[in-house]
Amino acid sequence: MIFIFFHRGGWELILLDCRNLINRVGKVVIVLVVSHLVHVVSVFLVLFLCWACILF
Repeated sequence: MIFIFFHRGGWELILLDCRNLINRVGKVVIVLVVSHLVHVVSVFLVLFLCWACILF
């Protein structure tokens, strides 16, 4: 009985820890992806502007 209760409590704590970890990692991943996309877009814009200047 105690073991089952402890086991359930332990699993709930582990699940809560996993949720917190996923939330933190998710926020970091979102920030990294957004910054990467901004970087890629800015590089493409610079290349496009250079290309447009060369053509026109």
